[in-house]
Amino acid sequence: MDSKERQTQNRLIYKLLLEKPYSRNEIENITGIRINVICWRIHDLLKQSRVAVYKLAKCSITGELVEYLTADTALFPEDNQKGLFD
Repeated sequence: MDSKERQTQNRLIYKLLLEKPYSRNEIENITGIRINVICWRIHDLLKQSRVAVYKLAKCSITGELVEYLTADTALFPEDNQKGLFD
């Protein structure tokens, strides 16, 4: 996979997560991108602080407790570490 395809996938996932929070399985279902690739793309976006875990909830596909992710900064969890060492 080339970097152009990786960037395209990152953009697609990011835009989707701007709409509303989704689980990784839901992202796979919507985009058709395989789950293992989605996990890598989410890893990249988390490292860049472009997405965050919004909540833990039952996945609409698997029924398992999973992370719901968002790219909407208004939904990012509050950083409780701010000012810890001030």
